[in-house]
Amino acid sequence: MYKQNLNLLILEDNPIDAKLMVAKLEKEGFVLEWKRVETEKAFRKALAEKPEIILADYELPLYDGLSAIKLQQQIAPAIPLILVSGISGEDIAVECMKTGAIDYVLKNRLSRLGFVVKRALKEAEAYRERKKTEDALKESEKKYRTLTENLNVGIFRDTLGPKGKFIEMNPALIKIFGYKNKEEVLKLNVSDLYQNPEERKNFNRQIIENGFVKDEELNLIKKDGSALIGSVSAVAVKDKNGKVKHYDGIIEDITERKKIEKELIQKNIELNSFINNIPDMAWLKDKHSNFIVTNKAFGEAVGMDPKYLISQTCEVCFGKKAANKFKKDDKKVMESRKQITIEESIKDAQGNTIFLETIKSPIYNKPGDVIGTVGIARNITERKQAEEDLKQSEQKYRTLVENIQDGVFFIRDKKLKFVNKAFAKISGYTTEEIIGMDFSEFVAPEDLYMVKDRYIKMMAGKDVPMEYEFRGIRKESNERTIVYMNVGLINFQGKKAALGTLKDITERRKMEEALRESEEKYRTLIENIEEGIGIVDENEKFVFVNFAASKIFGYPNKNLLNKTLKDFTTPDEFEKVIKQTSVRKKGKSGKYEITITKKDGTHSVISITATPLFDDNNNYKETYGIFHDITKRKQAEEALHESEERYRAIVEQSNDAIYIYRGDKFLFVNDRVCEITGYAREVHYELNMWSLLHPDDRERIMEIGRNRAKGKKVPSIYEARIVNINGDIRQCEFRVRMILYNGKYAVMGAVRDVTESRKAQDKLKKYAETQKSLLKEVNHRVKNNLTAILGLFGMEEARTENKDYVAFINKFKGRISGLSAIHSLLSESGWLSLKLSHLCEQSIKSSISCLPDSNLINFNVSPSVIRINSNQAHHLTLVINELITNSIKHGQNYKNKIYINIDLKKDKKNVIITYKDTGKGYPRELIDGNFSNIGVGFELIKGIVTHSLRGEFQIYNDNGAITVIIFELEKEIYI
Repeated sequence: MYKQNLNLLILEDNPIDAKLMVAKLEKEGFVLEWKRVETEKAFRKALAEKPEIILADYELPLYDGLSAIKLQQQIAPAIPLILVSGISGEDIAVECMKTGAIDYVLKNRLSRLGFVVKRALKEAEAYRERKKTEDALKESEKKYRTLTENLNVGIFRDTLGPKGKFIEMNPALIKIFGYKNKEEVLKLNVSDLYQNPEERKNFNRQIIENGFVKDEELNLIKKDGSALIGSVSAVAVKDKNGKVKHYDGIIEDITERKKIEKELIQKNIELNSFINNIPDMAWLKDKHSNFIVTNKAFGEAVGMDPKYLISQTCEVCFGKKAANKFKKDDKKVMESRKQITIEESIKDAQGNTIFLETIKSPIYNKPGDVIGTVGIARNITERKQAEEDLKQSEQKYRTLVENIQDGVFFIRDKKLKFVNKAFAKISGYTTEEIIGMDFSEFVAPEDLYMVKDRYIKMMAGKDVPMEYEFRGIRKESNERTIVYMNVGLINFQGKKAALGTLKDITERRKMEEALRESEEKYRTLIENIEEGIGIVDENEKFVFVNFAASKIFGYPNKNLLNKTLKDFTTPDEFEKVIKQTSVRKKGKSGKYEITITKKDGTHSVISITATPLFDDNNNYKETYGIFHDITKRKQAEEALHESEERYRAIVEQSNDAIYIYRGDKFLFVNDRVCEITGYAREVHYELNMWSLLHPDDRERIMEIGRNRAKGKKVPSIYEARIVNINGDIRQCEFRVRMILYNGKYAVMGAVRDVTESRKAQDKLKKYAETQKSLLKEVNHRVKNNLTAILGLFGMEEARTENKDYVAFINKFKGRISGLSAIHSLLSESGWLSLKLSHLCEQSIKSSISCLPDSNLINFNVSPSVIRINSNQAHHLTLVINELITNSIKHGQNYKNKIYINIDLKKDKKNVIITYKDTGKGYPRELIDGNFSNIGVGFELIKGIVTHSLRGEFQIYNDNGAITVIIFELEKEIYI
């Protein structure tokens, strides 16, 4: 059994009548919570409690039903109101229905009340759903309209020049030209998209001369080779010095529009032919209701030439009063943007009244604006006469039926016997065409089985749904409509028949689907776009951000909401934002850059493109912004600028001649190149660079260049001769390598003029040869003399028996032998530096070779890479010889065997020689610096170390005698 809870308000002065209504509705299955009122004040208060339905009497002692309807329409139009009255009369019913009542039920026919209430509740629910859907769609459209304005056309940035290269573009541009992705387009020259590349040259010249182009129509070509006509507007973007950096622009595909324009010309010819051959009156009017076209039938009806009527109004045909009425109809069509069908009468050329069925529809231009109306009028005078007879018998019923918005139908034996205009409008037929048609002709094939099955079962008395949706077919092009049907079974003239209503819910379904698709499409687009997108309200707070924006600022989306740019910037930077907002409030868009501090503390430079949004009253509401993180670009620009400046200064100030060439032409030379060749810098760029080489060197160097270009291994350093502008030959050293220069391989070289140094080297070489011969002769004679002296000492030693004298002779023989050995070493080295360890070893060996028993002395010299020049070698030989002589003299008196150790070290600037023997050590007075009683040996050592070597020495005892000599190495002396 049907059950439904219902909050009911009854406007009724008779409690018994009210209870009868309640009882009738409870019998129909309603569970009621109801209230009865009978005054305007009580009724107004009850309306505020929002009842679900209202039953109202027409006449009350202190109030009336018509006033109640008007009050309900003002305060709560969504609540259905049904008039329940004991007064019958079609005038009252019609007036109440027009004012806003859903239906009119007589108190003596309350059996209809349950059916009427159910239908009214369903209509109210449908009204609320439609209102909710319409409001949601409006809000959705308002929300996303601004977000997508920049994405409807192709947007691009490209480089200047007759070919050009794309720098950036939006997805719309990629789609327009039929490419798969951005990478494909970036590989192209912009001129590749022109059918004739010469048009690119003209475009480039025009934008350079004027700074912009606007609505330039270009013949372009898609990826698949098909033609494309594009309307392009672009501007030349300049740097701070006024130099054009690139072009920014938009492109719209107008191929279809141009095609349509061409077709319209042909269609206009065809239309004139067609319109003049139809029997009905036909015309076109502009938005001011002036005739644009009238056909032959129209001219014959009004007795005027159709050509004369062009630019005239209806006043010339039908008079001012009728013309005003027609103009109002035209205005209604244009404002509602809907077709209307009206029946009207006019006076023909003979003065007879004729009746017309006129269909008027709006005319649109390409952007979708209404620009006028089109009308067709059919003479229905005879049909009107026949209808007048029928109308008299059906007037009461038809008045009620024709004023409801739902389609009403009556079916008997599967044939439609009656429909109202609303039904005709839903189906696309006229009421006359529908009468007698089978109802199945209005049902789409995909739902026909269901509808026919339920009809057959209903006629058989079986239980089937009385209310359901199905898809209908409109007359025009079999267009589908979605209808909601409420149908019931009645007896008519002894036969079963179906009576029902239809409501076209196609638009509601489309709006619901459009809303869902719109929200899904734009949500996906906004969340996946690479640009950061955000909306800030009038208080600068974020009310929307996409994922890319949250990534730029370093915060999750939810943490960015209600924050302002002030939270990420310094006061000075935020001042920029405030100034920009004041510009937005004036309705201007703009682009600017600010520095922000992200969540992790790092700084980023972002570019903001801002567009203002306004409400319906043109009050500033919020700003829509697109964010780009340009930190890396800024850093790269700065680094590039610094790098260029730094290397330009280095190259220009270099002592070397630096050049870059490709093939046989110079690409760059510095001032030093000009000094070597004698040519001005600009002359070098015109020369064949190989012509500067000496003819004897040219082929060799060119072969090196050819092999380098082939990737073969070639010397990077070589010498060749250059012939300067005066014919002088300069010997030069070249250092050469491959580089990338302006995106292509080139060769960079550094040239050093070594002419003078080579001449000096030749002189030194000759001088060294002379010195070498001279030193060889001197060494030979010195060695002979030292050998002779040693021989004389030997003869003297053999002649005497005085031991002290022999010891004296051996001491001097050791000194001379040491000098002779060192002299030989220096001679062999060309009087260059000697290893210090080798010098010490040879000095010891020479000294002990003069002893009667050299086996009594063992020595060790630490390994060392220290080298000393010939001057210091002579001095050290005497010092070491003197130390060894002292060790032999005093050490043999203490021990039978002597051990000598020489340790060689070097710090940052000094050589440190530590000499140690295993004798009895030095006397105290010697350690204290008193050398007078020791002999001349230590006086000699002190003099050589402090004066000749400009060093210092120390002596002390530690299990033997230790002497430390410290001096600074001299630079090598070249002879």
